[in-house]
Amino acid sequence: MSTTNIAGLTVGKPAAWLMALPPLAANAVCALAYVLVATLVHLLFALPNPLLVAGTAASGVAVAGALMCGRKVLPGLWLARLVWDLWLMEGTSGSSEWALASLGACALVLQTEVARVAVLALQILPSKLRRLRKSLWICGAGLLATSAGAALYLLVLSQMQEAAAVQHWGLQAAGLLLPEWAGIALLLPLTILWLQDDAWREPRKWRVSTLVALGAALTLGVTARAVWMDEQQTLARLRDSNTALAQRLDADFRSAHQAVQILQSHLRNAPRETAAQFSDVAAAIQASHPHVQALSWNPLIPHEQRHQFEQRLRTEYGPQAALVDRTTDGTLMPSRRADFYVAVEHIAPLEKNRAALGLNIHANPARRAAIDQALRSGEPAITPRIQLVQETGKSWGALYLSPVAPAGPQTNTDPKPTPVGFAVAVLRMEDIVDSAVESLRFANFRLASGEAPRRQVVHYQFVDQNEPAETQALFEDGQAAKPPMRGLLHNASLLSLPVPAPVSQTIRFADRSYALQATPSGDFWQGELSRAPFFALGTGILLTWLTLAASLMLTGSTQLLTIAVERRTRQLQEADAALQTTNLRLQHQSLQLRSVLEAMDQGYMGFDADGVLVLSNDKSFDLIAMPPGEERESYLTVARHIGRNFQLAQAQALSVAQSMLSVRNNKEHHVYRDLVPVKPDSVASYLDMRVHTFEDPTLRTIVLLHDTTPEMQLERSKSQFMSFAAHEIRTPLTVIHGYADLLATRTLNADSVKEMGLQILRKSQGLNQLLQRMLDLSELDMNGLDIKRTRITDLGALCAMAARGIQIPEDREPPVVQHMDPIPWCRVDPVAITMAVTELLHNAYAFSPAGTPVTIHVGPLNEDVDNPGGVRIRISDQGQGMTHEVQQHIFERFYRADSSGKHPGFGLGLSTAKLIADLHKAQLHIESTPQQGTVVTIDIPQGDV
Repeated sequence: MSTTNIAGLTVGKPAAWLMALPPLAANAVCALAYVLVATLVHLLFALPNPLLVAGTAASGVAVAGALMCGRKVLPGLWLARLVWDLWLMEGTSGSSEWALASLGACALVLQTEVARVAVLALQILPSKLRRLRKSLWICGAGLLATSAGAALYLLVLSQMQEAAAVQHWGLQAAGLLLPEWAGIALLLPLTILWLQDDAWREPRKWRVSTLVALGAALTLGVTARAVWMDEQQTLARLRDSNTALAQRLDADFRSAHQAVQILQSHLRNAPRETAAQFSDVAAAIQASHPHVQALSWNPLIPHEQRHQFEQRLRTEYGPQAALVDRTTDGTLMPSRRADFYVAVEHIAPLEKNRAALGLNIHANPARRAAIDQALRSGEPAITPRIQLVQETGKSWGALYLSPVAPAGPQTNTDPKPTPVGFAVAVLRMEDIVDSAVESLRFANFRLASGEAPRRQVVHYQFVDQNEPAETQALFEDGQAAKPPMRGLLHNASLLSLPVPAPVSQTIRFADRSYALQATPSGDFWQGELSRAPFFALGTGILLTWLTLAASLMLTGSTQLLTIAVERRTRQLQEADAALQTTNLRLQHQSLQLRSVLEAMDQGYMGFDADGVLVLSNDKSFDLIAMPPGEERESYLTVARHIGRNFQLAQAQALSVAQSMLSVRNNKEHHVYRDLVPVKPDSVASYLDMRVHTFEDPTLRTIVLLHDTTPEMQLERSKSQFMSFAAHEIRTPLTVIHGYADLLATRTLNADSVKEMGLQILRKSQGLNQLLQRMLDLSELDMNGLDIKRTRITDLGALCAMAARGIQIPEDREPPVVQHMDPIPWCRVDPVAITMAVTELLHNAYAFSPAGTPVTIHVGPLNEDVDNPGGVRIRISDQGQGMTHEVQQHIFERFYRADSSGKHPGFGLGLSTAKLIADLHKAQLHIESTPQQGTVVTIDIPQGDV
């Protein structure tokens, strides 16, 4: 197999679709898949690494995409990794962030191409993943590829300025290698396994994936436990560091207090000692209290003694010494006149603090407040934040003053004496706090004893809580604390660690309250993990890979046998399915054939070699009027029943039953034409019958029955029509011919000619009406109703108009029209309904004697006024009525109950009315009793026709 393509790999539809994409679309799909998988894995396994450019486990997806699409997707993967790393860095646009992100993208491209070439060169086909050797090769290819990528990354990183921030290269390499190697060693085989074919329900895939998921869950749990232990240990060290700092500062302040108390006791006994004596005492005190920058003696000097004080200063320190004040800009000037002064007479060490000699500290507001407080209470006091005279730059300090009482015994009853001066300790607060912070500040996790801390991840401040916010800061540790990163990838992952909350420790000294504030930086947890989480992660990944390799091998070794069994089973299943399909097709064909036979107008019966009925349809037994029962099951009983009820139109030697038995016994075929019922009023039909005999024992004899009753009725109707038509048409034609002959051969007077013309006109009109009725019936029969002629019609008015328009026989009264309001209007064809009512009225007058009424009753179909439902038209007479036999044929065309010719007509009236009712979806009913009369009812529903 070539290393430039994977044409030899068997792939499923998704992989084939991806391989067929154009370069731009393939790059977009692979890049999107890389970012999605990277996000998912990061949310589950993200660890606080030394740097944010640590790789992700999505490398396996990148290699899988490169295997399917070739190196044309490398630009898309490079861009996806660049976006991913910048996303981890919250989209910062600094040059260093862009450089690190580009470096990570180049490392990903390098290791993807190395892994792709290695997998293709080793010919790791998906079908061979069942072999442990192939799984080991994938693992080795992944390790080789990730080693190349990590080596490139670390090599370039070592040449960048950012390399100074990376002191633990081992952890950095582990943070890069572990997730990348896990992605190629685990995700790549799983991706190949799932994309090698379209068998998504294959148990092997689900078993292997489930085992890998369980291994990943176990790895996650163990790693989370190790991270939690490191978190607890780190938080404990942070608490211990803050407590130790507060205790150290409290001890330093107590040491300053002790130094001032010793100096105060000494000065009370020797307030007028020389500069040399004071220097010796102060040096001895400072030796045991190193946090005191300087000690000074500040006598309280009334204005009357100012000259003597300045004289002492010049004697001790030279002619330039004098009582001075400090202006706001920092310069010294002769002290302004005041009631008294509190000035520096002695200070040690002298050389560092000579500028403070002669300074009237009572002239400064901040120092004066502390002096007044000490004078009122007689207790030591400390100044707020001040700028020391001996400091040339901005430096915050404080003076701790303790009043020195006059020498001599004092009693409790004596009033509190005015102190002779103040023993003062000069405290440089920045030095005191900084020395404590530098020695006891929180340090990063040390991987080995004695190792220097890597970064300062806690920001310290020391503030005076008694002062306003803008003047209370006495110490601040370098730059402000870095804010924590906010985002889904930094705070929502399962192993993400929240930045500890700021801690404030309160320290009281003299009459003031101070706070030491420790604020962890936003990148507090970077570099705060020991080797344990990485060891747990690496061990879990290794065990998960071993589980994957073992499951691939074990499931693959049995897969060949399983495939063979499945192939044979599939063949048997296909053969069984083919048989079932054939059987089902035959059943469908049999069902279709039976349905066709059941739908036939003909009847059929089949009998086996024993004469037992094996198939038939209901039509056959209806035609011969044979009731249900066991007699139907035998050919003999069926033949006898036909012989009892039917006979041939032309007599033969054998009866029908004997002939049927002879045909069966002799294995012949015979056709029976014109079987007629033995009894004329029988319900049996007129039949043609065919009997066929075969050699097949399962179907020896078939009897086919064809109902010829409609043909017989049609022939009879035609005969009747011809007879009636000849009679009905001949009579008016005879009259017309006779009068025409008279008019042509004789000379007649005008009255006679007019009378004859009227007779000819009357007869021709009757003949024309007869022909028009026949044409209207033919049109309705062929074309149905004309929808354009239908409209909403008042049927009560229509019936009344039809009653007025008919030709009433002589000596008869017009029909009686009855209304039952309200009569609803219906959509009908008025012409057709008028025709039907007219035909029924003609029949009523034709078959009822003179002197009897004909009634038309029109009313709603239902008695409910709100829902009439339609219109009911009833036409009744008191004529001769009809028998039951006649009523069975009255809707047949050309049928006439009276064949004597007494009542003229063609037998079309009721059939025409029935046809019009059916076309209107109406019901036509007849109730007739012989010698009592007939009632014809038409129920027309409301709605569309």
